[in-house]
Amino acid sequence: MAVAKFVPHLRNEHVLHRWDVTGDDETSGALLGRDELMGHSVGELGRILLRAGRRHDPDPDRDFTARLRTAGQRDLRVLVAHGDATLAWADDSADEPAVEIDGAARHLFIWGRRPDTRGRLRSHLSQPDLARLQALLSGY
Repeated sequence: MAVAKFVPHLRNEHVLHRWDVTGDDETSGALLGRDELMGHSVGELGRILLRAGRRHDPDPDRDFTARLRTAGQRDLRVLVAHGDATLAWADDSADEPAVEIDGAARHLFIWGRRPDTRGRLRSHLSQPDLARLQALLSGY
């Protein structure tokens, strides 16, 4: 990791581990929802997060696409194609299978954590596809 990325990485780690200790509260929501921290997780660590999750993939030979959709923000795509897994910001608003999720919960979700508060995630995926998404994003 480049030295310039180390400070955002430490901030990201502190926010995630704060949630691990304190859980869902107003401060966690505000910190986890920050664009620059989510951007760091996706841009710098996205491939690593999916590499770990691919070991738990229940259908590793089948292509897969899902979006994590947060109101007012770009969609985040989880894509498995030809054996390669990618976590990246979407450049369009294509109608692909999606999970609607708030910004803080989305940040937690890509790191394999599951928020306690009900209603923060609304899936439009089939049960097997939601289970696969959760396996792919099972943590680092």
